[in-house]
This record gives sequence, structure tokens and C-alpha cells, in this order.
Amino acid sequence: MSATRNPRSLLPFIYRRLASRAGRRILLSLLALPVAAWCTLRVSMAIDVWRGNSLLLRVKQLRARESTFDDAMRLALEYAGHVDYGGEPCSPRNCSFTISLGYVWTGLQALISETDLLWAAGIRVSMFGASVQVRDGHVIGKGFTVWTEARRGLPSGQWLVTTTELTDHFPRADYHYGRLRGLEEHPNHHVAKPHLTTSGGGQVLEVEVTPDATAREIERAFDFRLSCISSLVGCSGLGDLLPAAWEDYVASEMSPCQSESDREYGPCPLRSLARLARDMDNVLLVEVKRIFPVDIKRNRTQDVEYQLVEILKGQPDKHLPRFPMDIGGDDAEPAHLPVGLPSRIFSPGKRIVLFLRNSELDFVPYPHCEVVPATEENLGVVRQRLTQLSQGAPISALR
Repeated sequence: MSATRNPRSLLPFIYRRLASRAGRRILLSLLALPVAAWCTLRVSMAIDVWRGNSLLLRVKQLRARESTFDDAMRLALEYAGHVDYGGEPCSPRNCSFTISLGYVWTGLQALISETDLLWAAGIRVSMFGASVQVRDGHVIGKGFTVWTEARRGLPSGQWLVTTTELTDHFPRADYHYGRLRGLEEHPNHHVAKPHLTTSGGGQVLEVEVTPDATAREIERAFDFRLSCISSLVGCSGLGDLLPAAWEDYVASEMSPCQSESDREYGPCPLRSLARLARDMDNVLLVEVKRIFPVDIKRNRTQDVEYQLVEILKGQPDKHLPRFPMDIGGDDAEPAHLPVGLPSRIFSPGKRIVLFLRNSELDFVPYPHCEVVPATEENLGVVRQRLTQLSQGAPISALR
């Protein structure tokens, strides 16, 4: 019976084996496998970035209000297998689709994003997406999105997300939101940095422009730089991916914030009416029927009952015919904020234009410009803008 071999005596044996030609081949093979895998993944990243740039170029080539349904379908055909219509029919009258590129095997994506060694070796997950909207035979909207892992060790988190959308209106941009975002000064372009809630944390930059934005604003909004994604160190921040839009965001953050200091409910600027007609979900022409007493529990608000006269935009059947409003009287205290609506515009029989959001319970949080007298001038501005919007024509008051 042979005795147990001393572990130390194995070292010369292993050395002799590795020193032989066969041993060297085995050692080289073992070393070559991880190197080959690393090179394969790095090449795959470079290819993904190249494909992302190609998709970005094609998205840029689509012109809102000019490119046709056939142009959009050619793009979808080029990326067949990566297109999602969201389960909805697609026709020249109405069509929306998205294109997604990147890692399609979720197992590999999870392995890479959860392995620190691969992340440190410059292997990261990245995905690219595009969206197109067509209405009445022409492209009315498009977008591009980048989702990538950031450079390792950044305090801001694991992910960087940048997205740009060209759309015919800004959803959720009521008067208050629009004012905070600077839409009173530049109604066709804004940049936001909302909170990103995802595993690993990160940052997101959102850019929105309309077809009425200047050529320079649109160019800056779609000025993506993707080279850092395939670099060894990776992207260090949102400014690496979308530098021009990041500059716009920083500039907007440094500018004085619009203050809510209107002490009187004066005439709403016609330019603001035009923007709200474009962006708000519902625009109604109503007639005041009845004003209810002040509800002290609601901090002096009064319910106002309306009779619908005309649907200018949206689906008013989803809204209540009666809304609580802050009617401050014609001589409201100057210290009262927000300023109440003057009672003179709420006499029974008076006609009013309401700008409302889609909601189960409507409440006008900031009355200025969202509740306006239905004067001939106000109605003319609203009707003209809605006609231009429905026809896909430039909105002259916002250019």
C-alpha cells in the first residue's frame, strides 16, 4: 500500500509538467479562455455602441410634420425583430412603435451588472431605444433613450439614463409646472433631472422639445455622445452622454426661479393661453350655473357648478360638473397667497374657459391662466392654437 504523498513533493512534479510542451499548452489555454471572453464582451460593447449611433442617426433623419408614414415604416423594417407596437394596430392614421437594442439575454445582463470584477474590467450593460409616433400620415413625434452603467465607484449610483423626446405637446405641463420649468420664456424646450428609482441608484436627464423649437434647440436635444460607453473607464456623468442638454440644465438651475408672486388675477398673457391650449388634456367652454357658499373646512373655497357649452379639447365626460375654487373677491387681501379668483367672473350666466388635467377629481391648484373669462380675444387664441395642433401646423404664437 503506497504512502500518502507529501504536498511539498507535488511542487516539483507540477513544475515539470508545466515546463513540458503539453503543460504549457494547457496553461496557455486556461489563460486564454478569460482573455477571449473579455475580448468578446468588449467587442460586443463596441458593436452595440455602433448600432446605437446608427439608430440615433436614423431617428435624427425623421422630421416632425415632414416625414411620412412610409418613412417611419422603413425605419421599422430596418430593425425588424427589435420593434414593438405595444399590441396596437399601426396605420397611417395612427401608429406608435419603439425599437430596443442591447442585451436581450437577461441572464447575461444580470451577470454583468451584478459582478464587480466584470464592471472593474470595463464590461458594462448598455441599452438603446427609439420611439416614433405617426398621426394622419406624418411623423409627429420621436425619441431616443440611452441606459448604461456608469463608471465604477461613482457616488451618484450605478446607472445613467438620458432620454430626449420630440413631441407635439408637453403632457402634465399645467401653468404652475410650466412656469417652474421656464416654459413661459421658452415654451418649446425644457430639461429636467427627475429622481431615478432603480436598483443600484443613478441619475436621469430628460429633454423635451416640440417641432416649433428652433433648429439649434432640437440639435442640442439630440446631441448624444456614446463613445464613453465602450471606453474602458466608462461614462462619469450625464454630461458625458448628453453634453449640450446638460449645459442647458445647469444653466436653468442657476437662473432665478420663477416666483409665485402674482398679487392680482389680471389678464392672462395670450402666449400662456396658447401654451396651455397645446399642453393641457382638456379645454372646456362652460357657463356658470351656481355658486355655493364658502366651505370653511376647505380654507374658504367655494364649489362652482357649470353647464358645458362646448368641448374645445379632450374628454370632459371624465370630469365633475362642479369644482372647488378659491374665489377671493374683487378686493382680496394682498397678503393672501395664492390669490383667489375675482368673484365678478363667476356670476351666473358668465362663460369661462377651463383648462383641466385628466384626473378623477379636478381641482384648479393655481387659478392664474387655468380659469379665464371667455372673451372674444381669449377664445380666438385658444381656438386658433387647437386648430393648428390638430392639423400638425406650426403654432405661431409659440415660435
